[in-house]
Amino acid sequence: MIKQMQKTVYQPGERIQEAQDNACPLYIVMTGSIQLLSPGLLMETVAEEKSAPQLLFSEEMLEDKPNPFAVKALTATKVFAYSREDFVRSVKHEQIKRTRDVATNMALIKIVPVLSKLTEVQARRLARTFGEETFEDGEAIFKEFDEPDNFYLVKKGEAAVVKYKKDPTTKEMEEVVFRIYQPGEYFGEISILRDQTRTATVKARGICT
Repeated sequence: MIKQMQKTVYQPGERIQEAQDNACPLYIVMTGSIQLLSPGLLMETVAEEKSAPQLLFSEEMLEDKPNPFAVKALTATKVFAYSREDFVRSVKHEQIKRTRDVATNMALIKIVPVLSKLTEVQARRLARTFGEETFEDGEAIFKEFDEPDNFYLVKKGEAAVVKYKKDPTTKEMEEVVFRIYQPGEYFGEISILRDQTRTATVKARGICT
C-alpha cells in the first residue's frame, strides 16, 4: 500500500484537497498542521484544525462517498495520498485471491473423512477460516506433548512424523521417522477429537506449506 501512495509537501496556505470530490483519496498527514474547511454558499468556514499524525477520509474511501471538507495546510505539511483507483484495484485483487483460496480449501475439506459430511454451507464457512503457514526445512509444526490447537492439511512440500528414541549403543537420542505426509494429506485431527496432547512431533521436510 505504501508503495502506491504519492508523497507531497504542501506550503502554508496551500490547498491540499477540495470538498465534495467523488475521487477524493485517502490522506495520511505525516507532519505539519491542517485546516478542514466546510463549504458554504458564499464562503468556507473552518470546521476543525488538526496536527499530524492524522488519517483523513478513510470512511469516505470505504463507503465510496465524496469528502465533506476541503483541506488546507496551516504549516509546511507532508502527506501521503492513496487514490481510490488503487484502493479499488487492491480490494478486487484481494477478493479474487480470497475466492481462489476458499475454493482450494473446499477441495481439501472434501478429502478429510471427518469433514466430508459437512454441508456445502458449513464447509464454505470452515474454508474461510483456514490460515496458511509455511515452515522451513526441519522446523517443528508441532511437538510431542503439545496441546492440540489446529489440524493441518499439506498444500506443498512434505511433513514428517518423528519420535525420539535412545540409541542403545551410543545412549544418545536419535530421530526416527514414522511417516511422511504428502500434499493433499492431513494430520493433527486425532488429538483435537480426543482432546489429548500430541503423540508425536511433526516437522517440515524441505519447505512445507
